[in-house]
Amino acid sequence: MRVGILTFHAAYNYGAVLQCYALQTYIESLGHDVNVIDYRLKPLLRVYKTFDIRRFLSSNPLRCWRKCLRETRLLPWRWRRRDAFEAFIGSRLHLASVDSIAETPYDVIIVGSDQVWNTALTDGYDPYYWASFEHPDGTSVVAYAASMEGDPSADKRAQLSRRLRGFSRISVREASLAALLGENHVAAVDVVDPTLLLPASHWSALAGERLVTDDYLFLYEVNPHPQAEEIARQIARQLRLRVVTLAALLEANTTPLTFTASPQTFLSLARHAAFVVASSFHGTVFALQFRRPFVSVRSASGLDSRVANLLAQVGLQDRFVADADSERIAKWAAPLPAVSLDTGARRRSVAFLHEVLTDNNNEHESSLHT
Repeated sequence: MRVGILTFHAAYNYGAVLQCYALQTYIESLGHDVNVIDYRLKPLLRVYKTFDIRRFLSSNPLRCWRKCLRETRLLPWRWRRRDAFEAFIGSRLHLASVDSIAETPYDVIIVGSDQVWNTALTDGYDPYYWASFEHPDGTSVVAYAASMEGDPSADKRAQLSRRLRGFSRISVREASLAALLGENHVAAVDVVDPTLLLPASHWSALAGERLVTDDYLFLYEVNPHPQAEEIARQIARQLRLRVVTLAALLEANTTPLTFTASPQTFLSLARHAAFVVASSFHGTVFALQFRRPFVSVRSASGLDSRVANLLAQVGLQDRFVADADSERIAKWAAPLPAVSLDTGARRRSVAFLHEVLTDNNNEHESSLHT
């Protein structure tokens, strides 16, 4: 089967790029021919622009001066991080133009994972992510682990059934969203993030060599998270570890070593860390994949149900924290207990993909084993 993927593959965000890579790789392991459709929506990528004049400007002269100094320092690093991401995207993702939808038709186009239905991110109901684009009659469009904002408006809820009618099958990444869709007459099943479809051995091979010689604590945050930074400092002091920080946005407290980090650098830092502190879902996923001692820090907004659900599935709810003390740090530093990521949710996800991608005349078993 020819399979196309439409997702946020070109956002310079480690979770976004790696979830796309994981979905592509897993589907290929089933014996299918897979392309990532190189659709780059400008409103979505705005936050990752290398140069944005708004980062220099302020109505306050002193603040404007400080912003200019900071951005002048960060701009060369932005270029280099962009190059690191584009190198990974260009070499690891099998890109095809948007024109390929009509020119070399796909049997199935998968929309997802990620917040492809978050209309604030996509500046409205984007036709490619809502399956309202033109495609050959023989192409079916399905959603895998799609998501949207946590509390959609009443108007948006009322439109869901009509907006999603272009999909032949729908899966979403949150059980709460599956329930919401059901309430609005849209059948959906909740599935796992694609990064959980691949085994740890695959991620370890991709991570490659150790980059930091001394023992270190790896702090990963998407946006600045002062509480996570304080917890990381407490743990590092007690365990006598160096702190290596990586943030998806360079404005956050990024360690110089990680200014130009590629997705593979992110994996390596997680793989070889003595301890991981994460304030994001994918930071938690890879701490689990690599069996690193870790904690995941709650967000102030409370919008971290995915982390809570994942840790509940593997029996590690005590690693979801808002603060730290010496007694708990000593407990967290012990080797991580053996946990299986082959949860019921993962098995349900595998079954969903097999169903939507099965060719009646040529069924395949995945070549990737957990």
